[in-house]
Amino acid sequence: SRPVLPGTPPTPTVITVHAAFTRGVFEVSVEGTSCRSCGNALLPTDAFCSGCGIPVRARGMDAGSERRTLVQGVLPTADRRHCRSCNAPLFPGDAFCAACGSTLAAGDEATLPDSGTKLRSLIEEASQGRYRILREIGRGGMGAVFLADDTDLARRVAIKVLSGGGSDPSTLQRFEREARTVAQLRHEAIVRVHAVGGLGELHYFVMDYVEGISLPRLLVDQGPLPVPIVEAVLVRVAAGLAYAHGQPSPVVHRDVKPSNILVDTDGQVILMDFGVAKVGNESVGLTRTGMIVGTAEYMSPEQVRSLPVTPATDQYALGAVAFAMLVGRPPFAGSFYEVLIAHQK
Repeated sequence: SRPVLPGTPPTPTVITVHAAFTRGVFEVSVEGTSCRSCGNALLPTDAFCSGCGIPVRARGMDAGSERRTLVQGVLPTADRRHCRSCNAPLFPGDAFCAACGSTLAAGDEATLPDSGTKLRSLIEEASQGRYRILREIGRGGMGAVFLADDTDLARRVAIKVLSGGGSDPSTLQRFEREARTVAQLRHEAIVRVHAVGGLGELHYFVMDYVEGISLPRLLVDQGPLPVPIVEAVLVRVAAGLAYAHGQPSPVVHRDVKPSNILVDTDGQVILMDFGVAKVGNESVGLTRTGMIVGTAEYMSPEQVRSLPVTPATDQYALGAVAFAMLVGRPPFAGSFYEVLIAHQK
């Protein structure tokens, strides 16, 4: 089912996986492939290295499927853990989710790593105790996201914190621009920003906490979705994008993909993460010439070529999302470069 580029011979790889659970210890060894960065063993469908978190292949809907088979076949139910971001199974000792790349603090409510504990203290200090941090729920290229209690208004919120790179002016500028961008967008299909704050090198903004299920997890649980559900998701996201595109300074999301679409407990669809959005001409200077911005599986041809983006860029990505919802996988799969070439051609 995967497109093969003309003239590209298949390169078979023999991979042997050994898994065993003995006396409370889960052991996995993989013969055949390993991460070039850290040497950690990789499984054929791993999209990210579970040791260092770097991308190792294009993310398809089958990401993490070998791990799911091994965990279900070997590890007792009571000892299984799942990524809180995408629900993919985790091996004991994994530092990152092999399916979505999230740090595994997102899958463990009990503890935070030392860096997370420090951030929690800084946020609570900066907000003068208004926000009580509960746990880390996600981590991306620019920031970590924490679930928190807003003690003034008695509600749950999500707080996105600039994690690392606070001293890099361009990183800080992109982070602050995301906060300003979303704060100015008032649409029921777009996550709302409530406050922006900081203390020293700490920078954060407070937004809605959407309690529900991400679109990738829904696809993992349900497989290809019924047409009426696909239509409902598309109409809602398209309405939010049309609103953003229609602003005096048009906002182009540039990273429309399933993991940025959430379905809340009331069945409402919310578009998230405007971290790489283009606002009018404001993003000029924030990206280097020739730099590719977006996610390979849902990237428009003009993004692949590093050409100027327009609202059509988001429409193309939404079309790729529609394909994934209907078929159960993105339009193209393969290596990172194979996917880019497929979009371009």
